Amino acid sequence: MLVNNAQGEKLLNLLEAFVEKKTIRLEDLKRVNRQLREPASYTKERKRILYIYNRCGYRGLEIYFRMASKLKKAKCKLWKLIHSK
Repeated sequence: MLVNNAQGEKLLNLLEAFVEKKTIRLEDLKRVNRQLREPASYTKERKRILYIYNRCGYRGLEIYFRMASKLKKAKCKLWKLIHSK
């Protein structure tokens, strides 16, 4: 959990009995976490996902990712079939 304000600090103190706390420098974390260094890229995939979410909500995303997963598995099977010789 990243705490960066008084409200987060208060929540962390409430949960202190249930979590293990470790203080680290933000600069050390930024080196390995791209999301803390720069904004997310606005790719075609991201645009597609946001469009589906706006039109159909989480149900639409669930269908989208299920179909994408099936397509990926089919591509993998086809690649293995072609390259198995």
